[in-house]
Amino acid sequence: MSAVTEGEQVPVQAQVRLKGDQLLVVSPGDMIEACFSVSSVRALRNARPGLGLAVLAPETSVPLWHAVTGLQEVIAYPECAGSGQIAGYLQDSSFRADSSLAWEASEASASVVKAGIAQRVGYDCKPLRRHLTDLCPGRPLHGPVGHRVRFYMDLVEKLGIDGYVESSFLTPPRPPRSAPFHIGLVPGSTLGDSYCWGVERFGQLGEKLLSEPGVEVSIIACPGGMTEAKVLSRRLDKEIKDFSRRADAGAFLETLSRCSVVVSNDGLAPHLAAHLGVPTVAIFGPGDPVAMRPLGRQHRVLSQHVDCSPCSASTCPLTHHRCLEELPVARVYEAVDSLLGGRAQAGPEG
Repeated sequence: MSAVTEGEQVPVQAQVRLKGDQLLVVSPGDMIEACFSVSSVRALRNARPGLGLAVLAPETSVPLWHAVTGLQEVIAYPECAGSGQIAGYLQDSSFRADSSLAWEASEASASVVKAGIAQRVGYDCKPLRRHLTDLCPGRPLHGPVGHRVRFYMDLVEKLGIDGYVESSFLTPPRPPRSAPFHIGLVPGSTLGDSYCWGVERFGQLGEKLLSEPGVEVSIIACPGGMTEAKVLSRRLDKEIKDFSRRADAGAFLETLSRCSVVVSNDGLAPHLAAHLGVPTVAIFGPGDPVAMRPLGRQHRVLSQHVDCSPCSASTCPLTHHRCLEELPVARVYEAVDSLLGGRAQAGPEG
């Protein structure tokens, strides 16, 4: 029988100990994955308040990391930079790391070797291990599917840190909300056309929302989603907030932060919104709503169960797209209304 009483926290055993007091975290290159890694960086910050903490990130992800408090520095590098060039950015920085932490093999994780960082921690997997000095076993492949955030948090736990605490998941303060409810519609997806619910349905949803008192609607073009945004703009007679270039990530985040609710297909937008603490209705088709849902209990994740989903395919192998075609507009509208506290029809407070 365990001696641990109910509700008592089981201590996490450190498998690797950080050397020194200056840690460089190598951000995942993909921005969705970077969103999933943020809670792990918060866990490091909170558990080791005396630790100097910096993040090495591609330029497009820098606005994401600037929203995380407690970082000493965010060191940026161009997307196409090689490891030698990135090492130069590290050496030019004022931050002098004793240790580094990386989850994936990349030019950035290779750069910390060339920059001379003594301790390099990460998962024991090909081809990352050749960049590391301290190897941690990865998660077992068997068992139930867990959320993607566990991949990042488990490595932090190998350092003896319990990351699954509330403070690891607290989002930054949001700007004051204006009187009307402001709904951001993101009809495209960074993951491709097969992940899109359909502009016709977004149009029906937008018309229904605009018919309610006290509701404003914005059309937001995400990277790769300008075509859908233009069609929806003509349908609703609304201007497009254009963030179709990845270089506009900072403005994209600013716009999302001012929404009362964001309605988006699976892709980058719902994760950026969740990173900011903005309630989100995320529409999933071929993607996995268990492993890849936006973090936070305030979000609504909608999917239409069919036998072939989730397939994660860039094009529907069966050409029917039932996972998205059969998701009704009424269900999405109800999810938006629930996030507004049933207020869409009642209007804002006077």
